[in-house]
Amino acid sequence: MTLLDRSLSIGDVWPLTLNLAVSTMVHSTVLTLQPPDIDLIDMAGGFIRFEDFDNAATNTLLNIMPFIKAESVMQIIDLMVARMLSFESLSDAASMSDASSCLAVLTKGFSTMSHDNDDTRTKALSVLDVLSRWKEGNAHVFAFDSDLSQTQDYWSTVSVNNQMLSFMEYAVSHLSVHLNSSQWDFIMCALVAWIQTLTDSSSNVLHSLIVQSFCCKVSDLLSSICLCMENIVPLQIEAFPANLISEWIEFFSESAFSSLMVLYIQLLDDVKSTSELNANQDTMLRSLGTAMCHCPTRLLKDHNLEGKLIADQVTSLPVEMQTLMNHLSPMLMLPERSIQLTAFTLLHKFVGTLSEYDESIKDDEDIMSRSPPHALMDVIETCGVVTEHVLDGLKIGEVMVIEPYIDEYRYTMGYLLTWQLVLDFFKGAKAELKAMYASYLRDSNQMTCLLNHLFNLMPEIPIVQLEDLLTTQSPQNKLSSTKNLFAAEFNNCVKDEPSIVELQHLACIVYYHALQTTPALVRQWCNDQDRRAVAVIDKFTSKYVSPALSSQELQSIQEKNVQFDNMTIRVRIGAAEVIATYTVEEFSMELVIKLPANYPIGMITVDIGKRIGIAKTQWRNWMLQLTTFLTHQNGSIVNGLALWKKNVDKRFDGVEECMICFAVIHGTNYQLPKQQCKTCKKKFHSSCLYKWFNTSNNSTCPLCRNLF
Repeated sequence: MTLLDRSLSIGDVWPLTLNLAVSTMVHSTVLTLQPPDIDLIDMAGGFIRFEDFDNAATNTLLNIMPFIKAESVMQIIDLMVARMLSFESLSDAASMSDASSCLAVLTKGFSTMSHDNDDTRTKALSVLDVLSRWKEGNAHVFAFDSDLSQTQDYWSTVSVNNQMLSFMEYAVSHLSVHLNSSQWDFIMCALVAWIQTLTDSSSNVLHSLIVQSFCCKVSDLLSSICLCMENIVPLQIEAFPANLISEWIEFFSESAFSSLMVLYIQLLDDVKSTSELNANQDTMLRSLGTAMCHCPTRLLKDHNLEGKLIADQVTSLPVEMQTLMNHLSPMLMLPERSIQLTAFTLLHKFVGTLSEYDESIKDDEDIMSRSPPHALMDVIETCGVVTEHVLDGLKIGEVMVIEPYIDEYRYTMGYLLTWQLVLDFFKGAKAELKAMYASYLRDSNQMTCLLNHLFNLMPEIPIVQLEDLLTTQSPQNKLSSTKNLFAAEFNNCVKDEPSIVELQHLACIVYYHALQTTPALVRQWCNDQDRRAVAVIDKFTSKYVSPALSSQELQSIQEKNVQFDNMTIRVRIGAAEVIATYTVEEFSMELVIKLPANYPIGMITVDIGKRIGIAKTQWRNWMLQLTTFLTHQNGSIVNGLALWKKNVDKRFDGVEECMICFAVIHGTNYQLPKQQCKTCKKKFHSSCLYKWFNTSNNSTCPLCRNLF
């Protein structure tokens, strides 16, 4: 009784102390299978003890609400709804404070009740209608389209707006299918107006505690609406107003994110000059970052950020895309995990399409290599210096554990996240451009550094307790099963805390995607290692990565049911084989592709099956070409087969082979023979001819020996 009395009479920290004491008591009774038998309202002396409704009473109610009986909660809700209906004018700080307290208690009360109860749902929706009527009769209460620092009754106004935001967030999260058209319009219009207020108050966001709390509430409401539009509305479209999705996409989301994007970038520019963020600023940036992660790709590309170009930055990107890259990419190096993951999520939305701007250079034979976006490579170089220093002296297979909340963790996290983006970019490119990007990554030694670092960051045994990946769960709800880090989805929740396992998990994911996206580069790197390192790489990859990777590859071919004009492909998953049958006119040939146990580190073998009308020398030549394509191209098996088929098709179309490599299409840069000898008239691939001139130390034709 003493705690409850002190909580009601003094307030301060006593409501929190009461909450902790009751929570401990309830938890202990659950463990002993004895249901708690307490009635805190009766212990307090009934509802009369809460009639004054001062701060102490409000905070006490908020802290005991989860532990009181459902019928008592409903009585409290009825009292609060009646109190809200009695507010005719919110003209002073006292009435706004009273309204704020009512809303806080209502939000807490409704959140503890079953959302399937019709009576509860009806009362919650009636509160939303009360807020809508407030907007008509007490418009001054709503902090819409204004600078908060210039608002009269500053604290009271922001406080009541925060509680309105919390209640709307509850309504969207739990009652979305029951909201009518006017209620949705009210919520979305209010959201856009509140975001404009944040923009107008941007100079105070990092320095005012109350504005930071307002920013968190606005961001949380935006996140809830986005989750609803993405995950709930499409599955129950008939339960929602007819034009809800179109109105959100065409107007409300555009208005919300166009303003919020500018605000977020401005805040991050201020963060760079701040030595260290306090807990409130960090919480705000986590909420804001979570909301920004829902920004649609089209709105990202159609941003209105201030132009940001860097001298000597070679790029084929349009100005607006380069500006976006230059704003977001440096965020990958900032100390706060939430900012790094927000930047990663936003960049991930469009980085896979950036190679389309390099299409104009793919046929230029003078360009043998091409850098991925310089904004990303600059981050890799900067973070790579720190990562190299941290891992210096370690051999392949020797693991370094990096603790969170230090600079080494931050730069290593940025390094791995940026590499994941580069691999996403690589994956979205066409075969000809992939060859150029692969050449750059190999010649710049960046790929070698990455793979060396990964084998110092990945754990020796990448099997962890699932609870280590589910950091957002409370201890009593964590699961005890294990998970392979190569099979687990990366936790990119912006609000979570960093951990040792997170960095190891990210290293595993980057290695998996490197094997999947750039198998030839990884294979070449492995072949360049000494015997001890090769054994470590081969054993680790075969045991933990290859089974999942080969299974995914084979299932992808089977599910997509890939078909070509004159070639069919089928899969034998149990035997880890792909069978391709090529037919043209009266000729037919069957090729059997066998995946090794250490795929893709090991060599893929190609055997001949049935063949009709094709000379032995010719099919051996084609089989060798397919082996070459599968070994040296950075892509899937289907990509290699498509390249091989294109090569054979050209041969049947009468296109002459290069007389150096004996292929029509070059195995790595995918070009046709175009360099013709003036004497014998034979054509060669540019890269084959260049290699011939270098190795032979002369510039004569490989066939007729005349000067080329």
